[in-house]
Amino acid sequence: MNWIQEQFGEIPKGVDYSRHILEVLSDIQADNGVYFQSRQTLNRDIRNKQAFIADIAKDIPPNYDAARWESYPTRDKYRELECIRESNSRIERARSFRESFDGKKRGLEANRDMEIAAIRQEISRERENLSNDIVRLQAQIDAVRDRLSRLDDRKKEREELENARYQEAVARLERDMGAADQYAGQEAQDTAALSNELDEAERMRSHLNEYRRMQAMQAELEELAAQSQALTEKIQLARELPAAILAQASIPVEGLTVKDGVPLIHGLPISNLSDGELLELCVDITVSKPGQLGIILVDGAERLDSASRERLYAKCRAKGLQLIATRVTDSAEMEVVEL
Repeated sequence: MNWIQEQFGEIPKGVDYSRHILEVLSDIQADNGVYFQSRQTLNRDIRNKQAFIADIAKDIPPNYDAARWESYPTRDKYRELECIRESNSRIERARSFRESFDGKKRGLEANRDMEIAAIRQEISRERENLSNDIVRLQAQIDAVRDRLSRLDDRKKEREELENARYQEAVARLERDMGAADQYAGQEAQDTAALSNELDEAERMRSHLNEYRRMQAMQAELEELAAQSQALTEKIQLARELPAAILAQASIPVEGLTVKDGVPLIHGLPISNLSDGELLELCVDITVSKPGQLGIILVDGAERLDSASRERLYAKCRAKGLQLIATRVTDSAEMEVVEL
């Protein structure tokens, strides 16, 4: 048992250790043994996990870099994209405003000119009416003359007022134009690359959970494979140890070897031996056992031809054995023949 412990690092279960060491090793490596059955269970689990891993892997892109997508700064990238879009929007509004500047300025000039023309027409009509009133209203000449003397000032004041309004509007427009120029001269940034990067990041991050699950299963698979390999090594050891034992043992039976727990005579299974060869093997085994009486019984000697029978008898005599051989004959009486 200590030797078994040294060889396998444990005492394998499911084995009758009261039997011969070669039978024990045969049981250890047998197809119905604990090692073989345990390895089959492990290999089945390995195949199942490999199938699960393959099913997960088919949906994960090639060369998937989980670490990159797990740490991808999605929030910062979206903030960067929104900043670029807002800047581009200001640039676009500024360009539109600049393009409408000249039209707006011409509109202000037209409004000013129409107002001045209307003022001039109004003053002209009033001048005409007042001149006529001088004739009709002599009593009001002084008042009318006073009003008349102030008409130019009123015209100038109103014209200056309209010009001031115009200048103020132009200045305001130019100030707005200055703000627009700050952005209109800039080039809008292309957001396609960053948008595509974010789309790719979202798509890749969607695989993270399945990728981690696949990694965990891969680790389990490696552990199962290691356990299966350890069992394979123990089974192989159980198959190799008989040869090592026989190589060091003194085999009393000529030509006897054991391969994978199966005894062989001159390299052939015992089931392949002829009846004569089987009986000779039995004699060799009987002689090899110590403490025997030196007498053997050979039943069914009729299966041997005369030459094989004589060879068997001679071998027994050479070994110092007493032999009782029985065989079936055609005689109705039992015959005892002493050789």
